[in-house]
Amino acid sequence: MLTQKNQIINKINQANNILLLTRKTYSGDSFSALLAWHLFLNHLGKKNDLVIDDFQIRSEYKFLPSWAEVKPGLSKLKKFTIAVDISQTKLEELTYDVQDNEVLVHLTPAKGFFDNQDIHFKNTDFKYDLVICLGLQDFESLGSIYQEHADFLYQVPIINIDNHHLNEHFGNINEIDITKTSVAEISYDLMQQAGADLIDKDIANCLLTGVIQATHSFKSANVNPQTLHLASELINLGASRKEIVDHLYNTKSVTTLKLWGRVLARLKIDNNYKIAWSIINHNDFLRSGAQEEDLPGVIDEVIMTSPQVEIVVIFYISEYGQAKIYLYSSRNFDSLQLANNYRPQGDKDLATFNLGLPIEQAEAEVIQAVRDKLKLLLP
Repeated sequence: MLTQKNQIINKINQANNILLLTRKTYSGDSFSALLAWHLFLNHLGKKNDLVIDDFQIRSEYKFLPSWAEVKPGLSKLKKFTIAVDISQTKLEELTYDVQDNEVLVHLTPAKGFFDNQDIHFKNTDFKYDLVICLGLQDFESLGSIYQEHADFLYQVPIINIDNHHLNEHFGNINEIDITKTSVAEISYDLMQQAGADLIDKDIANCLLTGVIQATHSFKSANVNPQTLHLASELINLGASRKEIVDHLYNTKSVTTLKLWGRVLARLKIDNNYKIAWSIINHNDFLRSGAQEEDLPGVIDEVIMTSPQVEIVVIFYISEYGQAKIYLYSSRNFDSLQLANNYRPQGDKDLATFNLGLPIEQAEAEVIQAVRDKLKLLLP
């Protein structure tokens, strides 16, 4: 009987065109693994596409290879074919017009005419015959890709690769290993079995980036001897730890550092529940020159400097006085569940929601709501 890893390798070998997906709010680990798989499949001679909903590259990952090949959405998944029997009546010309939201196809026969019985319709197969999902706990985290193409995702075989204990096992094959520090680590094990000689310097660099990001440069509690051995193997294959650490942690933009300073000045910590939170306002963005898109990087800084913290909440007051809340949780918790009183958006790692309350009231209410949730979840 084939092991699950062998089943995955067989599915990949049998596929002609593979789609690689991760969640809209991608992590450095899932994004790096996505690029690693793209390069690996290229070496296997497999056609593949990388898609992240509404993709925008974060500056710290621009050093990784092939990021520019990531597409922001799915298109041309399936063709609708009009078939015309020309065995009796030869075709001389085919033209079309678009009128009143209709496509008019004009067929001109060489002799005679076409009848209704000469024409029929075909639905072709989907463009992709295999989907590999990386670091994705549920379909909803795909954003509009799931909303617009659910029929495709339910019909095409899916390999689901993740290390999160809240993964919903939505794949046909679910390679979920919560003992691993990262999706990159699981991916390396699979690539080793599928073709160890194909793991080159670029792939190794992507995988080590995922491991370093997921472990906060080997500072997280789940780092073990196997993780360090893996890192050593990837470095032997050509990965550069110094380059990765420099890009992820040592080259923060001045604007991000200024914003981080303002967050740090107002940082509060509840050691009992391992929650850290802070408040920033529109003027903080104006003075620092940062954008709202820089907030995930600021959250990373809070986690790096406060390793005991498992939940980070940022209260952002817009120029109109409305409070927008960013709630991040470690892999031990589900951010959407912690914030489910407020109809959050996002995923299990990072949820966002708005509150039409004065900031002091919003702060008190949300932090207490998170504490109440944790009371039910913690032993």
